[in-house]
Amino acid sequence: MKEKRILLTAIGSFSARAIIKRLKELGFFVFGMDCYPKEWVVNAALVDGFIQVPLVSREEYYEEACFSIVENRGIDAIFPLTDIEVDYFYKNRKKYEEKGIVLLLPKGDLSLIRNKYLLGRNLSLSMEKGFSTIEGKSYEEMDFSEPEFPMVAKLKSGRSSEGLHYIHSEDQLGFFLNQVFREQKEDAYFFQKQIKGKIYTVDLFRGESGVERALVRREELRTGNGAGTSVRILPNEALEKISLKLMADLKLYGLVNMEWIYEEEERCFYFLECNPRPSGGIGFSEMAGGDFVGFLMEESFPKEMQEEREKNVEDKMEYLAKIRYGSYGKVYEDYYLSGEEE
Repeated sequence: MKEKRILLTAIGSFSARAIIKRLKELGFFVFGMDCYPKEWVVNAALVDGFIQVPLVSREEYYEEACFSIVENRGIDAIFPLTDIEVDYFYKNRKKYEEKGIVLLLPKGDLSLIRNKYLLGRNLSLSMEKGFSTIEGKSYEEMDFSEPEFPMVAKLKSGRSSEGLHYIHSEDQLGFFLNQVFREQKEDAYFFQKQIKGKIYTVDLFRGESGVERALVRREELRTGNGAGTSVRILPNEALEKISLKLMADLKLYGLVNMEWIYEEEERCFYFLECNPRPSGGIGFSEMAGGDFVGFLMEESFPKEMQEEREKNVEDKMEYLAKIRYGSYGKVYEDYYLSGEEE
């Protein structure tokens, strides 16, 4: 295929290494960027080019840097890997599309996906036996005279674990509410009962061509910000099916991941969130045989990927037969010399 140039953001993030590897296997030129200098980013050694950019929160400077890279490096597509960058490119997508840049974002209403409070309410009617959303109440809807503990306070539009507070007593609740009042953020939070159990992540791809793929993993060990380091990839047709159904109900296409928590006594999977980007542990799915990056690129560049598409034509049963179920772990990479002092 004619070489296409992909700009990959935040290449220091958890998912980047596996995505870089697969993109290069597929024949793409991969240009990486990150807010940290090259010497600090181990994956900078894996890409075909790298540049340090401002934080996306400094939107004007970040945008200027992105447009400069696009124009000077002949970029064809941008692949955002972090929540805050997904939000930026979704909000500014017309600016990039007008320049002919393909944004490797899910298609659909990402503003709804980002609002955990509204998303849970929206999906409550889509659930089937053994699956449920967790009822969420806004500050105005809560009855604080008879609170039920433990509870969780979440930002309605929080990213990942941002703004997450576990509350186990009236003292903790009072302290939290005082803090919220001082910051005038009553409308920013909603409240749910705390569910305890194992976290399940489902990597998902749904294409407008009709291709649908899902792969489930149970998170055995996780980092503090929710990235799995030891997982078990499991055959769970029911969880795959309901997750793809939710994507369809949301009219969502592309590469996303959903998180669920399993409450053993109730034998119920509770929906936690949908992230409109590759999961941090997508490398586990790729290693197990779930070619989610390949599915996305085939859908995004159908002409250039025709040979790969023909090679990968298979029905769902053939695809599942290739999956290697079992336990997987992630270890730190070797030490390396990133820059020698003269």
